Amino acid sequence: MAQAPSVPAVSPKALLERYRRTGDPAAFAALYDATAPDLFRLALTLAPDPASAEDALQDTFLAALDAARRPEPVREAMPWLVGILKHKVMHVRHKATRAPDPLRLEPRILEEDPASDAARAEEIERVRRALED
Repeated sequence: MAQAPSVPAVSPKALLERYRRTGDPAAFAALYDATAPDLFRLALTLAPDPASAEDALQDTFLAALDAARRPEPVREAMPWLVGILKHKVMHVRHKATRAPDPLRLEPRILEEDPASDAARAEEIERVRRALED
């Protein structure tokens, strides 16, 4: 039985270049198909959870879509996409560390102290006057 001749795979760099040159959405779709599985595996190792990895991957391709429209020299697609992905995962991780965990926050119970309240009100008024001058 004769085997069909194999079709040479188009490199991600060539797909990116074709998309930049022509704006062909099929070229960008092929770039996605060729690189997304590897990028997703990388995102899973970098992101705090699978949902964040998926979000970072989507954000990577949205950023690549915008950046590919800019007139820049054509570079290797995979390292460029990996750099964008790392940046997106870093952003997700940064946001996660900045969000307070409501279960860890303790309600602050302030004792009512009329003298402290009066002193605080006077201090606020003093600062307001100083700012107005």
